[in-house]
Amino acid sequence: MAGDMAGSSRCDRERIDIRENSEIQDWSVRLDVSQDLLKDAIARVGPLVADVAKALGRQLWQLYV
Repeated sequence: MAGDMAGSSRCDRERIDIRENSEIQDWSVRLDVSQDLLKDAIARVGPLVADVAKALGRQLWQLYV
């Protein structure tokens, strides 16, 4: 089971968990969009950060600077 936990931390950087208010808040700041706009984008394209950033017209590399 320890292998599962190691994989989940990597996914946390690749996916936005819409159930976690802290993630919605953090990613809305990183992407410079409202929380509602972020939730709408996730509903349209799914939780992958790369897909959400693209849907919002953001460059993925800018999120990690």
